[in-house]
Amino acid sequence: MSRRIVTMLVLLVFGEIGVFYVENRDVVAMNESADALVLDARFPDVAQSVLARERVSRRVLERVADVAQRRHDVALQVVALERIVSSAPGDTEARLRLAQALREAGRFVEAERIYRQELHGLDYDGDER
Repeated sequence: MSRRIVTMLVLLVFGEIGVFYVENRDVVAMNESADALVLDARFPDVAQSVLARERVSRRVLERVADVAQRRHDVALQVVALERIVSSAPGDTEARLRLAQALREAGRFVEAERIYRQELHGLDYDGDER
Protein backbone atom coordinates (compact mmCIF):
# COMPACT_ATOMS: atom_id res chain seq x y z
CA MET A 1 0.00 0.00 0.00
CA SER A 2 2.67 2.52 0.99
CA ARG A 3 4.73 1.61 -2.09
CA ARG A 4 1.77 2.55 -4.30
CA ILE A 5 1.38 5.87 -2.51
CA VAL A 6 5.07 6.65 -2.94
CA THR A 7 4.89 5.68 -6.62
CA MET A 8 1.84 7.91 -7.13
CA LEU A 9 3.55 10.82 -5.36
CA VAL A 10 6.66 10.42 -7.48
CA LEU A 11 4.55 10.34 -10.66
CA LEU A 12 2.67 13.45 -9.55
CA VAL A 13 5.91 15.30 -8.81
CA PHE A 14 7.35 14.41 -12.21
CA GLY A 15 4.07 15.40 -13.83
CA GLU A 16 4.19 18.80 -12.12
CA ILE A 17 7.81 19.27 -13.19
CA GLY A 18 6.83 18.46 -16.76
CA VAL A 19 3.92 20.89 -16.73
CA PHE A 20 6.11 23.60 -15.21
CA TYR A 21 8.77 23.06 -17.86
CA VAL A 22 6.28 23.16 -20.74
CA GLU A 23 4.61 26.33 -19.44
CA ASN A 24 7.92 28.06 -18.63
CA ARG A 25 10.25 26.70 -21.28
CA ASP A 26 11.23 30.19 -22.42
CA VAL A 27 12.16 31.38 -18.93
CA VAL A 28 13.98 28.12 -18.19
CA ALA A 29 16.01 28.62 -21.39
CA MET A 30 17.35 31.89 -19.95
CA ASN A 31 19.25 29.81 -17.38
CA GLU A 32 21.66 28.67 -20.08
CA SER A 33 25.05 30.33 -19.95
CA ALA A 34 25.23 33.74 -21.58
CA ASP A 35 27.83 32.38 -24.00
CA ALA A 36 25.45 29.60 -25.11
CA LEU A 37 22.56 32.05 -25.49
CA VAL A 38 24.66 34.40 -27.60
CA LEU A 39 25.26 31.57 -30.07
CA ASP A 40 21.69 30.19 -29.96
CA ALA A 41 19.79 31.13 -33.13
CA ARG A 42 16.51 30.74 -31.20
CA PHE A 43 17.44 33.42 -28.67
CA PRO A 44 15.47 36.30 -30.27
CA ASP A 45 12.26 34.25 -30.36
CA VAL A 46 12.73 32.92 -26.84
CA ALA A 47 13.53 36.41 -25.55
CA GLN A 48 10.43 37.84 -27.24
CA SER A 49 8.36 35.13 -25.58
CA VAL A 50 9.86 35.99 -22.20
CA LEU A 51 9.27 39.72 -22.72
CA ALA A 52 5.64 39.07 -23.67
CA ARG A 53 5.00 37.71 -20.18
CA GLU A 54 3.35 40.05 -17.73
CA ARG A 55 5.65 39.09 -14.86
CA VAL A 56 9.32 38.32 -15.33
CA SER A 57 12.04 38.45 -12.71
CA ARG A 58 14.66 41.15 -12.90
CA ARG A 59 17.35 38.49 -13.18
CA VAL A 60 15.75 37.11 -16.35
CA LEU A 61 15.25 40.60 -17.79
CA GLU A 62 18.89 41.40 -17.13
CA ARG A 63 19.93 38.16 -18.83
CA VAL A 64 17.86 39.12 -21.89
CA ALA A 65 19.38 42.63 -21.94
CA ASP A 66 22.95 41.34 -21.51
CA VAL A 67 22.69 38.68 -24.19
CA ALA A 68 20.89 41.05 -26.56
CA GLN A 69 23.70 43.55 -26.10
CA ARG A 70 26.32 40.90 -26.85
CA ARG A 71 24.35 39.87 -29.96
CA HIS A 72 24.07 43.55 -31.03
CA ASP A 73 20.28 43.30 -30.91
CA VAL A 74 19.66 46.80 -29.62
CA ALA A 75 15.88 46.70 -30.09
CA LEU A 76 15.56 43.64 -27.85
CA GLN A 77 17.99 45.14 -25.35
CA VAL A 78 15.93 48.34 -25.15
CA VAL A 79 12.70 46.43 -24.46
CA ALA A 80 14.32 44.43 -21.65
CA LEU A 81 15.92 47.53 -20.12
CA GLU A 82 12.65 49.47 -20.32
CA ARG A 83 10.99 46.69 -18.34
CA ILE A 84 13.76 46.83 -15.73
CA VAL A 85 13.57 50.61 -15.41
CA SER A 86 9.78 50.61 -15.22
CA SER A 87 9.97 48.27 -12.24
CA ALA A 88 12.85 50.18 -10.58
CA PRO A 89 12.66 53.81 -11.75
CA GLY A 90 15.25 54.96 -9.22
CA ASP A 91 17.94 52.54 -10.42
CA THR A 92 20.52 54.89 -11.90
CA GLU A 93 22.65 52.12 -13.40
CA ALA A 94 19.69 50.59 -15.23
CA ARG A 95 18.54 54.03 -16.44
CA LEU A 96 21.99 54.82 -17.81
CA ARG A 97 22.16 51.43 -19.54
CA LEU A 98 18.77 52.18 -21.09
CA ALA A 99 19.92 55.63 -22.23
CA GLN A 100 23.01 54.09 -23.82
CA ALA A 101 20.93 51.46 -25.61
CA LEU A 102 18.46 54.09 -26.81
CA ARG A 103 21.37 56.15 -28.13
CA GLU A 104 22.73 53.10 -29.97
CA ALA A 105 19.25 52.52 -31.41
CA GLY A 106 19.22 56.07 -32.75
CA ARG A 107 16.54 57.18 -30.30
CA PHE A 108 18.48 60.25 -29.28
CA VAL A 109 15.62 62.34 -27.89
CA GLU A 110 14.61 59.59 -25.44
CA ALA A 111 18.24 58.96 -24.46
CA GLU A 112 18.83 62.66 -23.90
CA ARG A 113 15.73 62.89 -21.70
CA ILE A 114 17.06 60.13 -19.43
CA TYR A 115 20.54 61.69 -19.30
CA ARG A 116 19.04 65.07 -18.39
CA GLN A 117 16.81 63.50 -15.74
CA GLU A 118 19.85 61.83 -14.21
CA LEU A 119 21.75 65.12 -14.20
CA HIS A 120 18.85 66.82 -12.43
CA GLY A 121 18.09 63.96 -10.02
CA LEU A 122 14.75 62.98 -11.54
CA ASP A 123 13.34 59.46 -11.87
CA TYR A 124 12.00 57.86 -15.05
CA ASP A 125 8.63 59.57 -14.69
CA GLY A 126 10.21 63.01 -14.19
CA ASP A 127 9.55 63.10 -10.44
CA GLU A 128 12.26 64.16 -8.01
CA ARG A 129 14.12 61.39 -6.25
